[in-house]
Amino acid sequence: MRTTLTIIGTPPPGAGGEDRPPPAARVTGAARAHVTARLGQWRARELVDAATLVTSELVTNGIRHGRAPVLLDLYLLRGARGGPDRLRIAVSDGGPGFDLGTVRASWNRDDGLEEGGRGLRLTEALAECWGNHVDDGLHVVWACLPLPRPT
Repeated sequence: MRTTLTIIGTPPPGAGGEDRPPPAARVTGAARAHVTARLGQWRARELVDAATLVTSELVTNGIRHGRAPVLLDLYLLRGARGGPDRLRIAVSDGGPGFDLGTVRASWNRDDGLEEGGRGLRLTEALAECWGNHVDDGLHVVWACLPLPRPT
């Protein structure tokens, strides 16, 4: 199953002026609500806390560091041959990609209590796996969260 939410669209041709994104807090709130609703429909409510946190971090990064369009894709992936099911959260934007090694190396510096720079660390802590790539001109940052096995 898959669902897509457009966070920030591209302005129509000839619109002129800068297309200013809405405040990040409002946009991430809408993204979290979308994730919560979909997980409810997909009967995967146990992932709401981790999924909404990862979504907030990835969407915020897309808004701050990327360019329109910014899209949120959610995929419920069923495991093959009895393997675990996963939720894949992907945020794409029109900005350039980044080098994952450089990002991880920056985590070794002591940043003290500075604001920012913690989103991908949180993503790494919560996700089973995550990464980024450029696909068809869009920079995609993704994370997979495993669904707990029913008891």
